[in-house]
Amino acid sequence: MQFLERKNMDDRIKLRTLNDLQATEKQSPEDVSNNQWFFPFVDKLCSLGSDTMSMQQLNVLCFIAKQGANGALAKDICGATNTNLSSIQRQLGRLGKGYKFKNKLETRERAGFDLLEDFQDPSNRKQYRWVLNKKGVRFFKQLNSVVVRYDKGDV
Repeated sequence: MQFLERKNMDDRIKLRTLNDLQATEKQSPEDVSNNQWFFPFVDKLCSLGSDTMSMQQLNVLCFIAKQGANGALAKDICGATNTNLSSIQRQLGRLGKGYKFKNKLETRERAGFDLLEDFQDPSNRKQYRWVLNKKGVRFFKQLNSVVVRYDKGDV
């Protein structure tokens, strides 16, 4: 729980969050205006088609977008997200063109969102850097516009 500290330690005021609301309470207008961007943001994530994007994939996408034109190495993404390399490679494949995997009987292929592309790292030809492709840049700008639009209060 969050508390607002005053000079007198006995005089604490509890800050309320949306998680503190009970079923019988209504949201205040401030709560609604502070969180009205959330639905359009999630709705935009669902617009990728029948497939959905996981929060880990969104985290990886945001990290790569933050790196800009230089791109990001898989090991940098691992360090930033505190995730192992095999999981990051699956996320990159899912955000990119797709990936193949084997089960006991066959090799299957899972299509990707086609939001990323990779290129050889100029300083180490064995490694690849990941950047947003044109579709990824467009998608990420649309996500940002949803959040920015509602942050400014333009409803």
